[in-house]
Amino acid sequence: MAGEQCASGTHCPTKDSSRRTRTKGGQPTFSENVAHLMLALQEVACHKCPQDDADSFAILRQTITLRSKSLQALHSDMVTTAEVACQKVLLLEATIDELRVELRTSQEEAKRVAQELKHSQNERLRANERARTAEEKMAKVVEQGERDRREALLEKQRAQQLQKRVDNFVQCSKMQPSCECHCDSKSKKAKDSAPDVAGLQRGLDKAKAQLKKKQDDFQAQAQILQQTTARYKNLELKFTEEQQSAERLQGRVTQLSSQMEGGRVQMNSERLAMGREIEKRDLLLNMARDRYQAATAEIGRLSRLLESAEVRSSRLVEQINRLEEQLNPTSYEPFGDANIADRIRIRNLVDQVQERLAMKAGLTPSGPGELLSLTWRVALGPGVDDTSRVQRAKELLAGKELDQRDRVFLADEEALRHVCQHYSRFRKPGNDLHQLLTREGYLASVRRFLRINPSEDKGHALFAMADYSNCAVPTNVILSRQVYNIYPGKLLRLLFAEPPIAQEVEEIASPNRARSSDDERAEKATQSSVQTGEEEPVTFTTEGQKYNSQKHGRTNSWNFIWDASQDKGKSEGAVLDGDEVRSLQSGHPAGPPAAIQPRRKHSVTSIPKAPVAQGTAGLSEIDYREQLLERREREFDRREREIDRRERELERRERELERRQREFDQEKARWTAGTHGPAQLDEAVKNLKKQLEKDLLAERKRAAEREAELEAKIMNQVNDALEKERQFYGLMRMSDNEVNAMVESSVGYLLQNDEGIADRIRFQSLIYLSQEKLASQAGLSPPQGSDSLSLAWRLAVGPSVVTEERYKKALELLENKELESTTKKLMDNKKAMEYVVEYTSHLRKDGAETNENAFAFGRIPREDYMESVKRQSKDNEAEYEALKALVDFIYP
Repeated sequence: MAGEQCASGTHCPTKDSSRRTRTKGGQPTFSENVAHLMLALQEVACHKCPQDDADSFAILRQTITLRSKSLQALHSDMVTTAEVACQKVLLLEATIDELRVELRTSQEEAKRVAQELKHSQNERLRANERARTAEEKMAKVVEQGERDRREALLEKQRAQQLQKRVDNFVQCSKMQPSCECHCDSKSKKAKDSAPDVAGLQRGLDKAKAQLKKKQDDFQAQAQILQQTTARYKNLELKFTEEQQSAERLQGRVTQLSSQMEGGRVQMNSERLAMGREIEKRDLLLNMARDRYQAATAEIGRLSRLLESAEVRSSRLVEQINRLEEQLNPTSYEPFGDANIADRIRIRNLVDQVQERLAMKAGLTPSGPGELLSLTWRVALGPGVDDTSRVQRAKELLAGKELDQRDRVFLADEEALRHVCQHYSRFRKPGNDLHQLLTREGYLASVRRFLRINPSEDKGHALFAMADYSNCAVPTNVILSRQVYNIYPGKLLRLLFAEPPIAQEVEEIASPNRARSSDDERAEKATQSSVQTGEEEPVTFTTEGQKYNSQKHGRTNSWNFIWDASQDKGKSEGAVLDGDEVRSLQSGHPAGPPAAIQPRRKHSVTSIPKAPVAQGTAGLSEIDYREQLLERREREFDRREREIDRRERELERRERELERRQREFDQEKARWTAGTHGPAQLDEAVKNLKKQLEKDLLAERKRAAEREAELEAKIMNQVNDALEKERQFYGLMRMSDNEVNAMVESSVGYLLQNDEGIADRIRFQSLIYLSQEKLASQAGLSPPQGSDSLSLAWRLAVGPSVVTEERYKKALELLENKELESTTKKLMDNKKAMEYVVEYTSHLRKDGAETNENAFAFGRIPREDYMESVKRQSKDNEAEYEALKALVDFIYP
């Protein structure tokens, strides 16, 4: 059969050998050597003749020897080819790593450029806003200076005219005949005109001084405006430079993107070529999978560390926020302006003391609407002598039922003199803006007033009045107020009495057992002292005495001590309730302050020292906030550096993994070349190629997903850091606004009259109530930690500081809502809407929300609002219409 096949020529060695090809170097390939060996075996099988066996075996032996040498050469060629392929693979992987590094660098550069561009835009907007505010302030100052200058010129002209008339009159009197009657009349006229001339000269000097002061202020404002203009120009130049640098960086990013695209195309082609040349990587894939799991576990551990760091950072932020809340104990309690509140409280303190003295004296108002404080001042007589008025007050209170607190106050001559003065330095004339306030509010205002105007006499008097006015109001007095006082704000307060007032009325109506026992004990002690003819000295350590003792360094301001029977070696201590102690330590009232109850003890009892109130000055608060901001910025920088370090660690581990993969490839290639037989090599290579293509596609897909996930996580962290940085900038801007508000308030406290203060409070109430009503119709809810709809409205129209953008945001909030007709009319008036939405309000000063004395509808009547609107906008028709629209919106 074999012979027939050989004869037919189907497997003829000559025909098969003619189809073989040679390599470039002339050496036969491995497949050719195998084929020649098989042909030699067939030839041996074909030769069956015995005479030819010796020759055939000799020829076969020579052929096998030659083929074995060819196999050895083939093995060396395969090793050389594998090494060359490994070198190419290493070169391609190094190129891929370089391209990947360049891609990450370009992405980081693009992010940095975007951040710088955004920061420059924010700086430009902030500079524009500051320049606009400075221009408005400068225009107002210039206008006020021009008005003052015109008034001073008019005064000067009048004075010159009067001086001229006086000179003419003197000359005429000298030229007339020296008649006695005429001389007498002329001397009388000269005597009458001399005081007028002196008064006019003093008025002229005063006007000159005021004009000089206004000129100095104008020059200072002009210098400030020049400095602001120079800063604005510098900011414009800086913004132009940053914009040019941003354009250059944008061009560079575009160039890098094109290079990256070309590198990506080349990388894809090289990956395909590399995929065709890679040999068996089964073990490598398993090892890579194990290492990837280890890297995933490491990434999880780092993520947990990041989360724990974020939790610690959030706790630090909460602690800082609590410290910032403690830095501002006053928080602009009643009306949004601490100085205005102080002035009103000081007046109110004097009125409350006068009302109590009038009640004790049995005085009644002479007509509806008259306050008891006015009745007291009228009852003291028309005289201006303080001594006679004090004597008249003692006569009115003689024989009346006075308690221990009244007698202690009447014994203080200085405090009684201030209450009886004809023209009080504490109570300025003007509109009566009085509300029932708590003792802690009075004490806070008195301390701030004495910090601005230090005086030991004033401090003693004010603290004595605060202690005396801290008492309950009888029920008949409340009913008389309901009958005589028709002021809506007080009617609402009386109808909806706050807990402190209601509690005081209840205590007066039905005194408790402890107070009655204390009164009986005090009455017995008084009777015993009367019977023995001795008078026991009793001293209450009030706020005024604490102030004096603090001045002389004798005792602590937080020790409330009541001493009695000092000559006998005994003492009685006033022990305060635990709630009152806690309220004093925290700075907030826990309830109505009760009278100090004396208790018989053999030793002085005192309350431990409480922490000093954090009433630091404005500049120290700003320094402390700046330190907090710097500390938080350093913390975020440290966290960013930690994240960068961890990213670099992950990249280093990836490179180490790739290096180990390459080493494994080399070992695998050498192992495969040395162990597999030549007959199974082609089939194994084909199967490996198919498997590797599948594994490579799956690995690329997983790598792309991991890269996208890692990039998203990094971007989220970067966005969080940017958001916190934006909050820092907002906090710094708020600090600047608070400083400006304090400066304006301190100046306004000295220059404004009572009508201006009333207008300011009414405008604040108008804006506050308008914002609350708009927020209610827009469906907004109060922010977390606050119950103010006004604050929710201001946050909803933000965060932009541009009025036009905030106005558009307000229209979007009210769009597709069921609005009232008054709301639609208000939206038609753009000027009124700008008052409600503007960031730096001209009517409502920046400050914390009011706490217990928040604005409410109906507290201020419409007539008072319109009075302030007419007074403040009498020269501006557009402003009058806008403010009137707001009043119509509150009072339809």
